[in-house]
Amino acid sequence: MKLLFLYSELMGYTLSTCKALASSGYEVHIVHWDHKKLSNYIPEINDNIFLYKRSKMNGVELRKLALALDPKILVLSGWMDTDYLKIARLFIKEDKITICALDNKWENSLKQNLLRLSSKFGFFNFFFRYFWVSGEKQFDYVKKLNVKDKKIIFDIYSAEIVPFQKTYNDCKKIKQKKYPHKFYYVGRFEKVKGIETLARAWKLLGESKKDWELNLIGNGSYLDYLKNIESINVFDFIQPAELIKEISNMGCFVLPSYEEPWGVVVHEFSAAGIPLLLSDQIGSKNTFLIEGFNGYS
Repeated sequence: MKLLFLYSELMGYTLSTCKALASSGYEVHIVHWDHKKLSNYIPEINDNIFLYKRSKMNGVELRKLALALDPKILVLSGWMDTDYLKIARLFIKEDKITICALDNKWENSLKQNLLRLSSKFGFFNFFFRYFWVSGEKQFDYVKKLNVKDKKIIFDIYSAEIVPFQKTYNDCKKIKQKKYPHKFYYVGRFEKVKGIETLARAWKLLGESKKDWELNLIGNGSYLDYLKNIESINVFDFIQPAELIKEISNMGCFVLPSYEEPWGVVVHEFSAAGIPLLLSDQIGSKNTFLIEGFNGYS
């Protein structure tokens, strides 16, 4: 069976789901935004997964691809791309399964309230039969768009937890003997991620830090600012396979975002047995953080 994903920027957590589908016998085709990317992530694919660069396809070429593939299921990442919506509308008319993948949460914005109003008149029925959400907050959002429970599918995102769990088991005895006194942040160096607040908080700790370190892995507009702080170690973005190797050095994972619709990285490090310090804006917090047990918010 063929599945066609018309997607925005492709990330590891998207491929985790697609790889699971491919291993179950599905043939997965993914059109993805490959320009103006927020991350340096390089996709690694296996059999039964086929990638197409959005920058190489206009609306006509996209339509030709969709018709040639004739997939059983069409999945769109939201409604950001009008050419994607045209394909969804075409498939709806042919009574095919079209799904909207959603990781946003309800923020009561003007745009969201306008969408809520339009949904009362069946706007989304022109494009989607189902909504595929990442978690509880996304479910709440979709419910505000007047979508019925039976039309909502859960867990679009997943970490590739097997390598993280394996690393946890491999490191367990070593960490029991000498626990690493190292905080880690992994992500973009941008204001929305709370990275500046984290840096200020770290400096305010002063001597109370004792022998603990703060390591930051990623890139972004705050890179130079962070590199000039003497007590913080800054490392460039690394691919997932290399990131897993760092787990043996991790004592705690910190994600201080001001806005984080989901945050698959929380799934990854909870699977690796790393204690978590999360802001209350992390969408995946309710799923993977047990307050006072494996971390704090």
